[in-house]
Amino acid sequence: MVPFSPTAFRVLAADVPFRFSALTRSCVVIPCSFQDNEDEHMTRGIWYKKTGGLVYHNAQTSVLDHFKDRTRIMGNLNEGDCSLEVDDIKPFDNGPFCFYAEKGLKKYRFNNSCVFIVMK
Repeated sequence: MVPFSPTAFRVLAADVPFRFSALTRSCVVIPCSFQDNEDEHMTRGIWYKKTGGLVYHNAQTSVLDHFKDRTRIMGNLNEGDCSLEVDDIKPFDNGPFCFYAEKGLKKYRFNNSCVFIVMK
């Protein structure tokens, strides 16, 4: 389930690897970046499972229990860095995980913003 209505967002481009390799029980940082030419800064970055549920949200109560206290955005959204850190990777943390952002009440979806994690 996508966490926003298809008519209530603006689409931007993101640079996220399509596949990312990880060792189970390791900590990984999934690189993510975007460009936004507006002066107003992003207020929130959110990662979600394409199949439903939040992987990262700054309101931890909204995050799936399985991901609570294991995920955080490493980068500075105001600089276009939406990189996601996932601690203690589990064998079933394979995604796909996708990124979107908010500026106040405006929602931003990103092309090419989903990643599959391949376990080694």
